[in-house]
Amino acid sequence: MNVRQSLWQIVAYVEQFDTLLGIFTVYEMLLYTGELSLSPSISLEDKKDRVQKVMDELRISDIRDSKIGSKLERGISGGEAKRVNIGLALMLDTSIMLLDEPASGLDSATSFDIVRVRPIT
Repeated sequence: MNVRQSLWQIVAYVEQFDTLLGIFTVYEMLLYTGELSLSPSISLEDKKDRVQKVMDELRISDIRDSKIGSKLERGISGGEAKRVNIGLALMLDTSIMLLDEPASGLDSATSFDIVRVRPIT
């Protein structure tokens, strides 16, 4: 295993602007990321448990079944989208998370919620 492969396994990067798929609900987007990124040896039930833990930690469980939406279709708010985007990185089970301006455009309470998040185990 070379250094580049090793970095992919321990570092997650969260872009400033979300890259969420508007057709999915919040739950579906997180589970989709888990299915694509986590080891196939992890059971679907364990992945679903991880999704719930991520939603609980980011305080987005109440929008679990809300569509993400797009510019053409109304969906979750910008702050909620930012938290979902951070949730995608939390699903990856990495040791290090790099966030590009995680609090830009957010109110102070939401910003605090984001910086207080602990690793999901």
